[in-house]
Amino acid sequence: MIDLKTLSEINEKIKSSTQLIAVSKTHPVEMIESAYQLGLRDFGENRVPEFLEKQESLTGLNIRWHFIGKLQRNKVKKIIGKAILIHSVDSFTLYEKIVTECKNMGIQQDCLLQINISNELQKTGFSMQEIQQEMESLVELGKNHAPIRGLMCIGSNIGKVKHSIIESEFEKMNELYLDFKEKYSFQFLSMGMSSDYVLAQEYGSNMVRIGSLLFGGRTACIQK
Repeated sequence: MIDLKTLSEINEKIKSSTQLIAVSKTHPVEMIESAYQLGLRDFGENRVPEFLEKQESLTGLNIRWHFIGKLQRNKVKKIIGKAILIHSVDSFTLYEKIVTECKNMGIQQDCLLQINISNELQKTGFSMQEIQQEMESLVELGKNHAPIRGLMCIGSNIGKVKHSIIESEFEKMNELYLDFKEKYSFQFLSMGMSSDYVLAQEYGSNMVRIGSLLFGGRTACIQK
């Protein structure tokens, strides 16, 4: 179960303007219920089947569900309208699919665009150059059906690179976000996880995704 002392320590380090997303992926519904009882309302999942199963199991709770993982185009129809925010729109083609399905289903789905700020091959997302070139087209494309509310990134592993590299990545993200916020009225910069959420807030993050600090190590994934 979630430890109240641990949650209190995390909350003390989170600014009043920052939204905490409890990353509950791979953890059972009982742990989500425990976290909910302690006041958490926003939960993040990264696999569509697990997301849907947990959402169905916890319909009695007033949870705001976030989808934070890699989203395949063939699963877009299953997730849109069910997440308060999709954090991981990582390509133009994925966003086009989201917009198309939203039009077809007559719903609206708020989205964040994922930026590959560390330029790592194993990570997906728009490059800095790509997003600066395509942002106007993306905003126009989805404004009526899948509005873009901000940006998301996963920084380099803070345990494997110099602290200055993480700072540089977060600084670039903040500059990009502030530019787009002025132009397009963006609201969210989703940046920072268990190991770097304090630093991320220093560089403008107003939405942090915390999993292992809250829930401990990963458990077996729900399979379907």
